[in-house]
Amino acid sequence: MKILKGLLIGLILLLLVFLIIAAVLPGEYEVQQTIDVKLQPDRTYTILTDFEYLVNWDPEFSDTNISSYEIRGDSAQLLHAISWQSVAFGNGSYEITQLTPNEYIQILKEYTDSNEFELISWEFRPLRGDSSSVIYTVRGNLGYPMGRFAHLFEAAPIETEITARLQALKRFLESQ
Repeated sequence: MKILKGLLIGLILLLLVFLIIAAVLPGEYEVQQTIDVKLQPDRTYTILTDFEYLVNWDPEFSDTNISSYEIRGDSAQLLHAISWQSVAFGNGSYEITQLTPNEYIQILKEYTDSNEFELISWEFRPLRGDSSSVIYTVRGNLGYPMGRFAHLFEAAPIETEITARLQALKRFLESQ
């Protein structure tokens, strides 16, 4: 009985330590990366505000990841959206929530299966000649407490995924 009581107290203390550590870990994340492309900001903006193009360059939308998708609304307009169904990473949607023509796009990314979301933003800055700098930022909330611990191990894979995504975008943009 003493062993069982000690084991129970130990488990309770371990749970308390876990919750205290989770309380001091960040509750949100933000990852930002920049690429330079040989395409003017207005053309880059046009491509990124039309979800018909998304399925041609974004690795998340490869044939093996997405079983079906539906596009709603007019491109380059607020509320232009794409929703998808995927066995690989669940069902979700992108919806344009803020626009500044040729400069800025904000997209709400929602996973309908888990009620999780991220805010994605694209900023465009002209460079010399016909080139531009594209700044990609993703922000999200980390669930308490497991999401906060999981982020400790997921940060590097998220950055690797974003790098691959931006490289695919660069190849696509520069082929236009």
